[in-house]
Amino acid sequence: MSYPQPRGRRGPRAGRSSAPPRGSAIIVTGAVLAVLAMTLVIVIERRQSRSLPSEASGAWIAPPVDGPPPALIPLQSASPSLKPSPSPPPTAAATGKPLPVARHPSSAPPAARPPARLLPGPGSRISLVATGPAGLRLRHQDFRMRLSAIGPGSPAPARADATFVLHRGLADARCVSLESVNFPGRFVRHRNFVAVLHPRESSQVFAADATFCPRRAGSGGDFVLRSSNFPDRLLTTDGRSVLLSRPATAAAQKFRAVPGL
Repeated sequence: MSYPQPRGRRGPRAGRSSAPPRGSAIIVTGAVLAVLAMTLVIVIERRQSRSLPSEASGAWIAPPVDGPPPALIPLQSASPSLKPSPSPPPTAAATGKPLPVARHPSSAPPAARPPARLLPGPGSRISLVATGPAGLRLRHQDFRMRLSAIGPGSPAPARADATFVLHRGLADARCVSLESVNFPGRFVRHRNFVAVLHPRESSQVFAADATFCPRRAGSGGDFVLRSSNFPDRLLTTDGRSVLLSRPATAAAQKFRAVPGL
């Protein structure tokens, strides 16, 4: 028994499907894969061509390398120059005698020797010989400085009075100070411009009074003694005492240092 179909509604046609055809999708996918494959081939060929030598220039094109460039190898130093063999001195064509050759600075005569030292090193035992009458030496007697004739044959106390220990200047290391051998701790100093032997004090005044600066007098080893705190005064003598006065250098008493007695 059949029922009548309602008007306005039609059923699906026989033999037709609502799903899209599969053949067109396969064709599109294949075309995309082909394009990708061609692009990959072109990229590979270009990379290979960069690492190969250029036929046009014949130069090698190095592929790019990651990382810092290699260190350069230093160039080899130049070969040492050969010293020319000595040639005979030139001669004058007319006379046949050798011409004068300029002297090399290294063959010049040595410079003049520096002057000898006036005094030995600190700690030395010395005696100061006065220039003039033979045998006069600086000595202390009753703790006053004077010049007396003392030599190796003199009595031991007199020889000890004329021997002093040399020290660097108490007030100026460039100068000297004289300490008695037989009265250790007593130094030669000036007091009221008279040279005496006095016990050492810790004051700056004593250090300056007991410091004397030797100044060369002439070309030999003679020297005069200048006061450290009175630079215009030098040691002189009046025949009985040793004084500090303002004479010219030529009029000051000259001494020469010799080993102590």
